[in-house]
Amino acid sequence: MTRHVAIGLLLAACGDDPAGGSRALRAAPIDFTSGAPIDGDVTVVVEGLAPTRAATVTGGTFVVTGVPDHSIVDLVVAGAGVYRATRSTVELDAADLDVAPRVITEAALAQLAADVGVTMTPERGVALLHVATPDPATDLAFDGDAVGPFPLADDWVAYFEVAPGLPLVTASPTASGSFDAQLAITAGTVTIAELAVRGTPEALPAPLRFAEHVVPILDERGCTACHDGLAAHAAAYVTLAAPTSSALLAMPSRSNAGHPNVVFAGPNDLAYRTILQWIAFGAKTD
Repeated sequence: MTRHVAIGLLLAACGDDPAGGSRALRAAPIDFTSGAPIDGDVTVVVEGLAPTRAATVTGGTFVVTGVPDHSIVDLVVAGAGVYRATRSTVELDAADLDVAPRVITEAALAQLAADVGVTMTPERGVALLHVATPDPATDLAFDGDAVGPFPLADDWVAYFEVAPGLPLVTASPTASGSFDAQLAITAGTVTIAELAVRGTPEALPAPLRFAEHVVPILDERGCTACHDGLAAHAAAYVTLAAPTSSALLAMPSRSNAGHPNVVFAGPNDLAYRTILQWIAFGAKTD
């Protein structure tokens, strides 16, 4: 039997006043090369929230308010023709957050491309990834269409001419440690990600039980605070014939621009994988 999703049932959008609470995100961007605070005005685009939130900019710093709890937000920061539009991802839990997103100058980016012999085109993006392993360039597995990897100093790796999309970065089979990230790549933009290295991959709970493992995820990620009755009716939001298409997973993911916020970092997020496996085994609630 296949359960299909009825999007309107139970799901009342949180809108501008999230039922689960909201937080402020304060940012003071820093230069990718020097680590110094940005000198001059910046422009900011906030991605991953619907409706979108505008940043209040004061010189080289800015504040975004009304961000729903448990949100994963992309900040695209640029600066007066000097700094290339640079995307960083931040995660907000149940607390305000102060961050220092990195932004790269046009000159520094051009020099990196020249050093490795790549001609950048406006239709493609760039990914700058940091992973503290013995050999970052060979430890990364990148599933996007790109030119690279190119090892840089201090455990950074560059990919140029990256096709726009949502490529997944994971640890290669020979890597020491486990890490992963889903990147957002857009034309003409640099995406920066610092990957946390874990000793071993996070294991799925076994045996997997709805009340013990799935409901806590819905609570912890803020789903039940915004969507009244979701835990009791979660099985109505799955598609057994195509588990990854289930609204319970797809709606709060990066690929869905209409949801109030993103709560899953990517398909390797342990919470995402737990719910996916629950669906794959029949989405039983007993």
